[in-house]
Amino acid sequence: MKKLTAIVAVLFAFGLGGCGTQAVECGSEDAIATVKPIFQEEVQRLITEQSRNAEGGRFASNAEVRAAVRQADVTLADVRTTNRDPNSTRRFCTGMLQVTLPADLVENSDRTRRMIDENDDVNALADRNNIDRNVNRFEAEIEYSVQPTDDGRSVHAEVQEASNVFGFFAELLISHLASGEVREARAAEENAMADQRRQEEQLAQEQESALAEQRQASLEQVRAELRLAEQTINAVWGAIPSDRRQSILEMQRAWIRRKNADCRVEAASASIEPSEREIARMRCETRMNQERSNQLRQYVSYGDDGA
Repeated sequence: MKKLTAIVAVLFAFGLGGCGTQAVECGSEDAIATVKPIFQEEVQRLITEQSRNAEGGRFASNAEVRAAVRQADVTLADVRTTNRDPNSTRRFCTGMLQVTLPADLVENSDRTRRMIDENDDVNALADRNNIDRNVNRFEAEIEYSVQPTDDGRSVHAEVQEASNVFGFFAELLISHLASGEVREARAAEENAMADQRRQEEQLAQEQESALAEQRQASLEQVRAELRLAEQTINAVWGAIPSDRRQSILEMQRAWIRRKNADCRVEAASASIEPSEREIARMRCETRMNQERSNQLRQYVSYGDDGA
């Protein structure tokens, strides 16, 4: 929020009567009546400065800004005179600025702010600016001064150090005025996110389909390799003379039990995915069958000395 650097000042003719320069007291109707125009002018100025969107356009017209600001019911309470200028009729005052806004306007601003940041609602905005909130009425202490003009027909009022107060109401009303644009932006963002999710889901499905095809192809390949390895070891076993085959039968059975156990362990450690575990098991059996076939070939032909 842009900080105020200049004192806000207004002149209002309230028909003070006469041509004298009688002082205007802080709690007088004339003095209090100057606060609302000051509020409207400064809040409207702040909104106008800040009501441009990312493309440089305005999300609210001047008429819409004025209409929103005029919905604020502004008054002063607990007015106190803090000082009197001994050399003039100027009075320095403190009062509780009370601003009541339509409940639906505040609720709309709340919704808009939460759409932008779920943790930054009107209450959070009020806390940051030291504004007290009671439903749709807001209060903050302000300092101001009042002084009649030299001709005694108007009141000159100034508000000091109230940038946070005016800034709060400007930001609250901006949230209300920008609600339509924010909703459109949020809808566009949600649509874009939904499109992205659909694309990601489609990509994931395509990837899963490709992986399934890859796993199936791998299964078929290793199954064929295992069949070939089994055919080879069976052929080698069948080529061993029967008497020698009988002598190594128990050793062969022990090897088969070990092969089955070893390949189950190897498969379990390879993956938790069933098809990948099956591929690992068959590859293990293929490898061990090939190794065993080479070992068994020494028994196919042997001389009288058993070599």
